[in-house]
Amino acid sequence: MKKKAIAAAVTILILICVSVILVFKLRPHTEELPDVKDRPYTEEPADDEERPNTEEPADDEERPNTEEPADDEGRPYTEESSDVDEELVHKFSTELYDSAEVYVPNEETARRLLRAQGELLRDEDRDEHVMEVERYLETTYDMESVYLKDMEPEIADAVKDACDHMYGRYPILNGYLTNITVKDEVTEEISAISLFETETFIMNDSYEDIYPMVIRKQILLRAKDFENGRRLQNMIKINVRDGYWTEGTDVSAVIVHELGHALISCIISDQCGLGNTVYIDGDNADAYSEYNMQQLSDRQDLVKDLCNRAYDRYRNEYGKDGSYEDFCKEISDYAQGLQDDGGISYDETVAEAISNGYVHGDDCVLPAALILEEIDRTIGELQ
Repeated sequence: MKKKAIAAAVTILILICVSVILVFKLRPHTEELPDVKDRPYTEEPADDEERPNTEEPADDEERPNTEEPADDEGRPYTEESSDVDEELVHKFSTELYDSAEVYVPNEETARRLLRAQGELLRDEDRDEHVMEVERYLETTYDMESVYLKDMEPEIADAVKDACDHMYGRYPILNGYLTNITVKDEVTEEISAISLFETETFIMNDSYEDIYPMVIRKQILLRAKDFENGRRLQNMIKINVRDGYWTEGTDVSAVIVHELGHALISCIISDQCGLGNTVYIDGDNADAYSEYNMQQLSDRQDLVKDLCNRAYDRYRNEYGKDGSYEDFCKEISDYAQGLQDDGGISYDETVAEAISNGYVHGDDCVLPAALILEEIDRTIGELQ
C-alpha cells in the first residue's frame, strides 16, 4: 500500500512536469506570414517526438482485432466485449472532453472512449477526399481517431504520404499513435505549428488513487497553418531558405518529423514494457512512470545514446573531425536542438535526422544516415 502511494505521488509529480516538457513541438521561425519576402524568422528553435507496432502483443495486453473486414464506418472490426462499459461509451459519444475524471474499467473501454470522441468531431459536410484519408489512416495504421478538419485535399494527401513512409519504414509504429487532430492551437505554452505529445486524457475520479487512467499519444496540427496550404508552403520556404530545415522539406516532411518523435516515444514505451497500451493501472504504473521519466529534458537516455553512438562512428569510423555541433548542423539548424534554457534536445536531432532521410533518401547527409542506422539497431534489439 505504501509502495502504491509513493508510486502514485511520484507519477503525479512526473505528469505535472511532463505536461510541459513532454510537449515535443515543431516550431518554425515565423509566426505570421504576410508574404515570402526576406522576412527574418522571429522565434528561437524549440524543443522536442512513434510508429505502428506489428509485433505480437504481449499475452496480457488487450489489442483490437483488425483481421476482419472493416465495418460500415470504415473502422477495423473488433469483437465486442461484455466487459465494455457501454453506458460510459454513450456518455463520451455525446459530449467532447479535453480531459475527464471517471472510472474506466479496462483497455477496450478506454479505446472505445477515444474512438467515440473522434466520431464526435466528425462533420460530414466536409471534403469527401479528406474524409477518405481520415478513414484510411484509422483502418490501415490502427489509430483511434484522425480528424483533419477543413484541411485542403493536397495537404491531407501529404499527411497520408508521411504516414505511409513512416509506418512502412518502421512497422513498430503500428497501433501506437492514437490520434492525428487538427485544432485551433496545439499548445498554449509556445507557438507551434505541430507537435507530438503523450497526454493524460482520463484520470480516475477516486480520491484514493489516480489509477486507472487513459492516455492519448497524438499528433496535433495547428488549423491556421494546415487549413491554409499557401500559408504553410510559405512558412516552409522561409525555414528552408534560412537553413532551419533541410533543402527539399515539404508538408509531408513536417509530418515525418512529428512521426519521428512518435517513433522514439514508441521505442521507449516498448523498452519500459508498456507496448501500445492506452490504459494505465496499478499493474503498469511503474512502467508508465519510467516512460515519462525517460522523456524529461534532463534524462533523454535513448535519444542521447543514439546521437552519441552515431557521432562516435562519424569521428572514428569515418574520420570526421567536426564537433558535435557541426555533426548536427549538417542535418539542419533545427537539428542542433538548442533550447531557450541553453540545453540540447537530442529528440529534435533524431526527428530531424528521420526527416532528412525521408527527404533525401540514400543521399541523406552522413550524420542523418548514421542516426537512422542506430535507430534500426535499437529496434532490432527489441525483437
